[in-house]
Amino acid sequence: MASPDVIPSSEEDDYIDLSNVDDSLLDDEPCMHQDIGYKSWGKRSGDVIEQFEHKLPKLAVTSLETNPNQLRCSGDNHSKDRTSLPNTADLNTVSLKLRGYQKEISENILRGENDIIILPTGAGKTLVASNLIHHHLQKRCDLDTGSSKVLFLAPTRVLVEQQLEAIKTHLGETWGSQCRSLTSGDVDGVEILAEILTGGIHKVIIATPQLVVNYFDAFESSTMKKFSLIIMDECHNSKGNEPYSFLLDRYMEETMTGEDNTDLPQLVGLTATIGIGKPKSTSDAQRYMMSFCSRMFLLRQPKQVILHKQELEDSVDKPFSAYRYVQSRRKDAFSTKVKEIMKKILDYVKEKLNNVTALKHIGSRFKPAADFLEPSLIQKIGDAVKGLGICHELVNEVPRQCIGCLQHVEVYHRALKWANLARLGDANQYIREEMKRAELQCCEFYEDYKNEWAGVLENLSLLESESPNDKLQVLKEEMDKILMKDDMRIDDGFASKVIVFVDDRKLTTMIRDWLNSLGKKYRAERFVSSQVTSDKDGMHKNDADDVMQQFRSGELNILVSTSILAEGVDVAECNGVIRYMCIGDAIAEVQVVGRVRVKDGHCVGLFDDKLKKQYEENKIKEKWMSEELEKLRKIPEDEFLEKMKLLQKSHYTEKKHKDEVASKGSEKSRDLLAGAEVNCVKCGRYLGLHSSIYCYMKSHYIVMDRRLLERVTVKSCLPAEYEYLFDGFTATGSLICRGPENSSNRCSATLGKIQTLNVNNEKHRIASWDLPKISFTTAVERKPLTFKKWKEAEVQAVTHEKVQGLIIAGEFIQE
Repeated sequence: MASPDVIPSSEEDDYIDLSNVDDSLLDDEPCMHQDIGYKSWGKRSGDVIEQFEHKLPKLAVTSLETNPNQLRCSGDNHSKDRTSLPNTADLNTVSLKLRGYQKEISENILRGENDIIILPTGAGKTLVASNLIHHHLQKRCDLDTGSSKVLFLAPTRVLVEQQLEAIKTHLGETWGSQCRSLTSGDVDGVEILAEILTGGIHKVIIATPQLVVNYFDAFESSTMKKFSLIIMDECHNSKGNEPYSFLLDRYMEETMTGEDNTDLPQLVGLTATIGIGKPKSTSDAQRYMMSFCSRMFLLRQPKQVILHKQELEDSVDKPFSAYRYVQSRRKDAFSTKVKEIMKKILDYVKEKLNNVTALKHIGSRFKPAADFLEPSLIQKIGDAVKGLGICHELVNEVPRQCIGCLQHVEVYHRALKWANLARLGDANQYIREEMKRAELQCCEFYEDYKNEWAGVLENLSLLESESPNDKLQVLKEEMDKILMKDDMRIDDGFASKVIVFVDDRKLTTMIRDWLNSLGKKYRAERFVSSQVTSDKDGMHKNDADDVMQQFRSGELNILVSTSILAEGVDVAECNGVIRYMCIGDAIAEVQVVGRVRVKDGHCVGLFDDKLKKQYEENKIKEKWMSEELEKLRKIPEDEFLEKMKLLQKSHYTEKKHKDEVASKGSEKSRDLLAGAEVNCVKCGRYLGLHSSIYCYMKSHYIVMDRRLLERVTVKSCLPAEYEYLFDGFTATGSLICRGPENSSNRCSATLGKIQTLNVNNEKHRIASWDLPKISFTTAVERKPLTFKKWKEAEVQAVTHEKVQGLIIAGEFIQE
């Protein structure tokens, strides 16, 4: 077999040459209680910028060393909060030992400045953060400043739990006992956070950013000043509508508009790389970095390790990184038959649509496909289903028939993907499971499947040996390279461990089962997000914790995971990482390689032509990240600060303008939807009013209608099948359409889910619609409307207090 193509990792120097640095910048002695102060501009007479005050949070610069004899925790102010503060002797028992480079990179943050800690994976960012937390709490007590709440944010539940244990260990018994973890999946998580911030004993909250976003949505009058220090782990996740982005915007809003911003928290980011967005040039890359620094309100460039650069490089192992080219599965009879079925159904749909003038524009989307595996086919199907939903009032029967047919095509399309990436038997099993869905059994092609196609596909799926999947063979070869030194002491635990990354939860199950079928040498388990319902191939929290423990202890030697494990999760002594037909952006490239934590580790990607091209582009962007960060650090400090001011004003003004435009558009949409009805897309059944839907915590669209059960039925599900927890909601079943009124025809479409919400220690049944399954009909023109996203439907927002009021008023589902 040909040797794999290799592109060596970039070894670009990220550090400034000492010969170009002013000696005064290398002074190890910290400043004592200096004021880094306020910066004002735009208020001068005749200035182009009118009445604009640029405000930076006032941060006191304190020494790196704390004199225990100066600690004082008494006084009249904030006496309630101080009841849990440790005494001087307790503080002296904790000693965090930092390496030279960790001390060096901590200098600015220990002075109270905002900063971004940029260190390679495995270099001890969590220890640096723990040292800051300990110093911060100790200093706040020393300065008699009263209440201190530290917020440590991590993007996922798995990472939150990991960081909780690490920080508690670093802080010792006294401060560690005052740590508390919260995630958006916790029951009453928002209420618990509110309680902690209004006098709770916990000083350090380790949470997911979504939980904090939900808190600010539920308690709109709250402020960032509730915290004294905010640390954002994996802070590069701050693009678009990500939770970190929302929190940074809120921080900017309070900084720019608040009359008194002296109590705003210190803001610190942790990351292996800032990222560069989606640049077309190096100048785009630096603009992105500068913009991110401005949103973090930095007073100077991110701190750089200079004096201890060699120690930093020696402390981090750099694994072998490469890719290997793989081809698609050779032609097989199973996939040929699936494509034949798809073509037959699509031809039928096009013919039906072309016979109805109002639907011809939808039928034109399905042109003859040279490759039924093209990802765009799924998008075309989704768009067509939504378009047909709009037309159900105009032409009733044809859209319903075509929607069912397109759902069948979607199943076969995904089966082709599984046949290409896994075994033929896995693809056939997927079809069998999907065909159990009620909405698929209503389609006329279901009878063809049951009476003819099922048997044919079953027989063809047994011919795996005649056309084996070369991708799986290459995956096994790469696995063996990593596991070849394993001594197979299964009773004592495996000596070598591998993480296999794939791009789909369903695929994690297929690859796991295949690996476990290969023999005793391979003991694999899947690891995916625990905040999804089980019918979407998620994992229960307890199961995920058990799997991770088994992998760390050596009981398992292979984890098959989605990207959930790519960021931050510490898997000790992981020997290798294999990316099986999946790839992310340049940041993901850095993060995935960082999962390998042993000397001479192995990181390889198995890519086709498309992924190979993206891999090479990522390597170029990695180099840009390194080079542009070095250029950014060489900008004179005064010039850097001036650019920060301009970018902050620009970002704030732009966001304000967007909010105004969105507000005007919302008013127009709300007028259009006033009095609108909610209908089932499939049969047109009246389900309620648009005004009965509320947006809770910006992510839950709940229905408060006590008469809902007159129009739908509830299909209860066993907890093991469907239960999940999210923001205090527990899903317990699904909503099923009763069918058209005054008709014996049954619809049986699944319209959404039924949940219980815990409010004031009482559980109440609340429904939520699945947006693609419903449409809206305007009150005046009787015009049908469908939306791709809930935010387009202009649903009224509701606070936590308003939900409580609606429940007290009886506006929830009642038997």
